[in-house]
Amino acid sequence: MRGSGILAVESDAGQGLPVESSPAHGTVRTRDGATSMMVSTRGRYALRLMIDIAKQGEGGALVAMRQAAEREGLSVKYLEQLGGALVRAGVLKSMRGVSGGYMLARPADEITVGDILRATEGSSAPVACVEDAKTCDRSGQCAARDFWVGLNEAIESYADGVALSDLARKA
Repeated sequence: MRGSGILAVESDAGQGLPVESSPAHGTVRTRDGATSMMVSTRGRYALRLMIDIAKQGEGGALVAMRQAAEREGLSVKYLEQLGGALVRAGVLKSMRGVSGGYMLARPADEITVGDILRATEGSSAPVACVEDAKTCDRSGQCAARDFWVGLNEAIESYADGVALSDLARKA
């Protein structure tokens, strides 16, 4: 479903405007063109999974995806998909076999929420021109673009400032 641009009828701040969801970009676009930033289920579940693995895998123990799914009340198949993305991003390691499972690829205090969200959500850019100025003919003279760039930097700075270990301690 990623990047499918699913049309969903949701409420936009009580306005009842239909919206188009784009899970690949973490945004929702209403028919009138407005966007709102959202972290998809993919990002939220990946963060829950990583917190679970950080807690359960202390001391280097492997965590079975089935057990993590049971503890978190989530689908094993969905978590396995997320696990693959997190392995490719270098924040998880997987071991196959009867006694296999997952473990953090680095210490929890070296993995940030930003690492996890980028692995599963992609960019946090609130508008397309932040990622690629060529997407907008006006980006060179647009006074608002500086705001969007600053907002994106603030989001990334905050997400990169929260370590997985901080969240695992609170859980």
